[in-house]
Amino acid sequence: MSDLLQLQRDAQLAQLLASCNFDATVAAVSRLDDRRLKYLLGSHLLHDYEGEEVAFRDEVDGVVSTLGLVELGVAFGAVAVPGPEVREFLERPRVHRYTFDLYPQLLAGQLLQRLRGNPALPEAGLGAPEDFHRVHQLNARKQQEDLNLYLSLLDDIAVDDFGLSDFLERLNDPKQIERALSGRKSTFATALFGLFAFLKWSSDIHALLERTGNDVARSVIWHQFGYWFVLSGGQRYGALAACLDSARDALGQLAQSGGEIDAPEIDRYLAVLRELTSHRYGAPLETRIREQALGLQYQTLALALNDISWGPTLSVSVALEPTIQPKLLLGHED
Repeated sequence: MSDLLQLQRDAQLAQLLASCNFDATVAAVSRLDDRRLKYLLGSHLLHDYEGEEVAFRDEVDGVVSTLGLVELGVAFGAVAVPGPEVREFLERPRVHRYTFDLYPQLLAGQLLQRLRGNPALPEAGLGAPEDFHRVHQLNARKQQEDLNLYLSLLDDIAVDDFGLSDFLERLNDPKQIERALSGRKSTFATALFGLFAFLKWSSDIHALLERTGNDVARSVIWHQFGYWFVLSGGQRYGALAACLDSARDALGQLAQSGGEIDAPEIDRYLAVLRELTSHRYGAPLETRIREQALGLQYQTLALALNDISWGPTLSVSVALEPTIQPKLLLGHED
């Protein structure tokens, strides 16, 4: 590797860590005692977080998402492998539980495995560096106000006492949509445009996936955004599709008046979202990781057998796990 290329990768790593306030977040986590950290990094289904508590969780989420992007960038040859401070952060017990048990983030888990010496992905060569930059740009769009609000609702975070169920209820009412599209400021109006932004964002991600020829590289890209597509699948997808179907007339009026939402594209957006919420894109990387885990089991077995002093009549029967449990998927050791 040329010195210039290494400098570019080092600079990209530094930029990514700075963009997510890595040092400040690590410092904030370090200042908290274990009891407080356990609460703050707990399940949102068990606690009603608000204010500064939500902001703290958002900071940690931002770091974890960025570390997933770092792993993608390393595999695509655009980012340097980070130093031990990243491993130390991910191995903090409360951070580890939050990141790999409560809200599983596979790419961050793979970065941790890389830093432990067990990478499932190569260091460069999996995909093109320019595709990393495209993913980086798509990732940055999550910070747009309307899209960010819609993603918060998807993540079961109520905004001004307005949650996802409230949004879907109003989305199912054409009159509510007409009011929102008339220019009136409201949480629903922002969330509605956030939904449109989400559908376009998803379509752009899908287009990048379809341009990526390598199945594993495609899967790595999907996993950078997969959390949101998992949240959008199943019954939520069905409810969203039904609501958008009832909203066709209102959206059609907007399109005719020069609005940015093209109602006839609803079916295309929904078809793309259905594909993104399936397991098609996520599976290849998960398979690669399981195959690596199986290989590590065989290596461990071979080393153990080499240490055995065999007698003339000794026979040994060893049963390997028929399916590898996903410990290595998410940064877990044995």
